[in-house]
Amino acid sequence: MPPVLKLKLAAAAQAEQLKEAVLKGARTMKSETQKLTADKIIVLAAKEKQKRQRKIFKENGCQTWKFMLLPAIQIPLWMSMSYLFRLLTGWSQFGSRQPLDPTLTTEGFFHVQDLALTDPYMITPVILGLTALTNAEWNFKTADLMKLTTRGVRNSLRPGAFDVVITLTRVSVVFMMVLATQAPVAMVLYWTSSNAYSLIQNMVLDKFMPIRYTPYKRFISNSSVAKNAIPLIKY
Repeated sequence: MPPVLKLKLAAAAQAEQLKEAVLKGARTMKSETQKLTADKIIVLAAKEKQKRQRKIFKENGCQTWKFMLLPAIQIPLWMSMSYLFRLLTGWSQFGSRQPLDPTLTTEGFFHVQDLALTDPYMITPVILGLTALTNAEWNFKTADLMKLTTRGVRNSLRPGAFDVVITLTRVSVVFMMVLATQAPVAMVLYWTSSNAYSLIQNMVLDKFMPIRYTPYKRFISNSSVAKNAIPLIKY
């Protein structure tokens, strides 16, 4: 919707400017359409998109307040699970690392013999960072294919909301790695397995249930495309 709205506004402004050029020499006041700048076009297109979106939701019985149901359930669940694992690993008690589950002190994982301690070689935090970053970049690439970002778009005046999310996510991955250097190995393994599961889930969904907003797909082979196929959109 936004590219189409921007194109229509730009075309209207160009038509008014052409009309003014034809009537050059006559003293005419500039209309609101002639005063449209690139920044104004972006703002007006965003407002029109929101207006049409609310209308579509209303016509189809989709209340916007329902978007808050998922985080209202997901955030408390995530906080409860995180607090539970902190108790199990003994990370919640400052000054004393007495895990709620004593078997963690006798279990080993490769080079670590006590899962309630931090990784002395910093191997697990690095693995966590790579897994989380791979998962994030996979989602970012999907967003690029859906044209939700401005990466690779010519003459993009400013980054979009998703571009800001991408930057914040990359920074959060670095913060997570630093935090993992002070966390018990059991906690780091939980974070790593969670990110690995999310990555596999995203790859499977993109393979068998892709969301196609553009003619491009994440998984595509030359044998599945006809030789005389013509792309619907050219950049």
